[in-house]
Amino acid sequence: MNSIHSLSKEKKLKNENNFIKKVSLKIINIIYKSTCSTWYERSIEGDLENFEPTIDIDIQREFLMDDKSELINWLEMNKEKFPWIYFPKEIECANKNSHIFYILKYKNQIIGYSKVGVRNTYVHDFNRNIHLNKNTAMIYDIFIDPNQKGKGLAKYALKDIFRYLKSKGYKKVIAHIEKWNYPSINTFTKSGFRPKKIICLIRILGIPIYIKNGYIPFRNIEKVINN
Repeated sequence: MNSIHSLSKEKKLKNENNFIKKVSLKIINIIYKSTCSTWYERSIEGDLENFEPTIDIDIQREFLMDDKSELINWLEMNKEKFPWIYFPKEIECANKNSHIFYILKYKNQIIGYSKVGVRNTYVHDFNRNIHLNKNTAMIYDIFIDPNQKGKGLAKYALKDIFRYLKSKGYKKVIAHIEKWNYPSINTFTKSGFRPKKIICLIRILGIPIYIKNGYIPFRNIEKVINN
């Protein structure tokens, strides 16, 4: 009986400790929260090189403009598996501002996509919309099915998007990537993107503080992103 009582007491103590940890983390996140990303830029003026993926399959690709439901439904169905692909505020902003959704399909199944922002674009890291210059587009999400990675599909998608944006009069494409995301950094730099600045957001008691390149505080986030 003593051993049963002891195990019950240990379990109760463990549950209490887990609860305290969760509450402490929530309090810390309310008091202090930070995020940092490198912002990349790529000109799409001039000639654009062609690129074909190293995969011998018949890939279908589509640009979704007015009706984005095919990709949105797919995102909702797969958000449990890939939690970072679906944010309601992001989808709402995309629909309101005529964002460009791009999908790659194989045998009529989506195997990759990209979301391209124009005009007002929701940036999840900042939890706010950013107004872009009229000649600038922003790739704020790109995804390739893990089973299809390593075949050049992301680079193929980027080149396809560049050609499309150029045909619509856009001159520059920007993107922001966290420093730990080495696969994305590798793909974007090989596709002609160059790092321009590091932007960090620190929230102290909910008050946002923006810092550029590690030490320069600033207020106008839109001016810094568009320059």
